[in-house]
Amino acid sequence: RSTVSEDNGAGTNDTAADRVAVESGRAIQIEDCRAERNAGDGIDTKCDRVTIRRCVSAGNAREGIKPWGTDSRIENCLVTDNGFTGIVGIEGGSYTMVNNTVAFNAVESGNYGMYIAYDGPQDTPVTLRNNIFAFNGSAVFFGTGVRLTEDHNVFFSTPDIEIEYAGRRNFTRAEIADGTWASSTGGGVGSRSVDPGFIDGAGRNLRLTAGSPCVNAGSATGAPTDDLLRERRPSGAAVDIGCYERRTRPEGEAFGGFGSGGRGYVEVWSGGPTFAHL
Repeated sequence: RSTVSEDNGAGTNDTAADRVAVESGRAIQIEDCRAERNAGDGIDTKCDRVTIRRCVSAGNAREGIKPWGTDSRIENCLVTDNGFTGIVGIEGGSYTMVNNTVAFNAVESGNYGMYIAYDGPQDTPVTLRNNIFAFNGSAVFFGTGVRLTEDHNVFFSTPDIEIEYAGRRNFTRAEIADGTWASSTGGGVGSRSVDPGFIDGAGRNLRLTAGSPCVNAGSATGAPTDDLLRERRPSGAAVDIGCYERRTRPEGEAFGGFGSGGRGYVEVWSGGPTFAHL
């Protein structure tokens, strides 16, 4: 809990330094941790019953978060600017991912924002709810063995292919918008392919603007009761999509955070529609 691991290791091969790698065991919890600019993966777990909660994995050379076990849960995590893929799950695992923001990963490599069960047809249950997958190098990928429960997610990375489902077909941004994705999978309730409306995507302040389509657009089913910053969830009429819950703040209230490259920022609520971003 509450640990930081930054700038470790050199090189980008399979033995490059991860922020944390758990090679065996079960019932592992990783909470309120940061993994930034390490030479390997941000968080790599190869065990069952893993919970990764309120963590940031940013700017690592390889994968952002890599859970390879059954009963793996990722919630309220920010996964951004990682070199290979944002989130990776192996076939035969089982994964629940709720209220995460996975953005700007694999921009140079062109790899997936997330891929699950790339290597084979083994049964792989996956639940996706209230997540943002945006501005990644390419689509979200599901292997042939993925048994998917999906609703209230935002996909906005590559318009020609937003979702690649092996053994079925690829789905474009337009086909998510017009309901083709939902009718083909029996899921997709509340899911959209729209710009998520970050306050400052270029500066990696990935909180939501007042007009974001993600505000009050999520599902309460299985949603955590707080967000990445431990803000109460929900704060409005419904749960927000992504790792941040937007709330109305009194004028003059301020908070801080980290953008790209570990640079800090401060935001002050001015009483208007946006924050003053410093």
